[in-house]
This record gives sequence, C-alpha cells and structure tokens, in this order.
Amino acid sequence: NNYLNTLNSKIESGAVLDWKQFRKLKSSKTAHDKFDSLDMQNFKSFFSDLYSNVHTTVSPSQKNKFLEQADIINETGQSKASSAPLNKQIEAEEISSVLVTLKNGKSSSDDLICNEILNALTGEHPRTLR
Repeated sequence: NNYLNTLNSKIESGAVLDWKQFRKLKSSKTAHDKFDSLDMQNFKSFFSDLYSNVHTTVSPSQKNKFLEQADIINETGQSKASSAPLNKQIEAEEISSVLVTLKNGKSSSDDLICNEILNALTGEHPRTLR
C-alpha cells in the first residue's frame, strides 16, 4: 500500500503526524489479512527449528542441559540450581527489595494500585503490604 509506505517514511523521518493521517490509515485498510500458506510454512519452520540442533545461539549440549533442568523442574517442582521452595511465605524484605525498583509515573494494573501508592506504603506502613 502506497499510503502505508508514505506514512512509514514520515514516521521514520521524525515528522509529527496528526489525527487526520491516522483516520486515513484506518480507512485505507479495507480487506482483512488472510492467513496464507507462506504464514503456515513459516510457523512450521519456526517450531521445527526451535527443537532441532540448528540454532546458532545455543549449542546442542547447552540445549540438552536446559531441557534436563526443565525436566527436573517439571518432575520435582524445583530447580537443581535453587533448593528454595517456590511456595514459601513471602517475606517483608523480599517485598521491600522489589518495591524500591518500581518506577513512578507508570500505569496501574488491573488492581488499580499505582507504584506511588506501593512506595508510600513501604515507607510509612510496611505491615499493610503483608
């Protein structure tokens, strides 16, 4: 689509876009994209390669080591590298160490509690977070 190429060029060059251009973008898409045989071939190829030994980033021995660790975790519920149980009580120090990494100004999750509130509770009312 020529309009998409023009719009992409404007974005890459740092041009400021207005709502009129976005409305035109919405109206320029008239047909739904179809899932074609090339998409299916790429999907099959990706997952076939994922579990084969053709990766350039991970050697076959590393891959086997990862798979063995995954089997241990699946069978026993815990990693060989970490003997700490995953279902233990969460400690106040753990919560505090995570809360200091939260950035202000981020949107809240489904619980609608923003990071600023969590940070304020940490300092003034740490028992509330337990």
